Amino acid sequence: MERLEENILIADFMGFEEHKGSYLIPHEENIFWCPDVDLKFNNNWSWLLPVIRKIGGKIGLGKNNTLNQGIKVILESVMYNVDINQVYKSVIEFINEYNKYEAEKISFKERFIEIRDQETSEGKYDEEIRNEQLKIKSNEKENIQ
Repeated sequence: MERLEENILIADFMGFEEHKGSYLIPHEENIFWCPDVDLKFNNNWSWLLPVIRKIGGKIGLGKNNTLNQGIKVILESVMYNVDINQVYKSVIEFINEYNKYEAEKISFKERFIEIRDQETSEGKYDEEIRNEQLKIKSNEKENIQ
């Protein structure tokens, strides 16, 4: 993945609005449109720190140890004043894992809904059969008497 793609990945993770290759960036007390080629997450701490704050807010994401370990690595890197390139790389790795986690969660939810809907429709079918069987038994009893 190239630097531009990585910066776009971060901008998307942050939920920044995109329009024709530019992103609406809330930066410090300003909001401005920034072309994707000028995103500075990779070389400016004031751009990267809000991303780290957002990632820090994801601690305890379910029981996903990979994500929680990634958060720990990023936070420890920042605490020990490691080179921005190392922190940036950890952020990219975390976001990639987070996106996989979210995709699996959505996929699981869609599958759960599909199964639930299938069981519900089958349940209605079974209920109709049960009612028909009760009618037949009821008619049989009437015919016997």
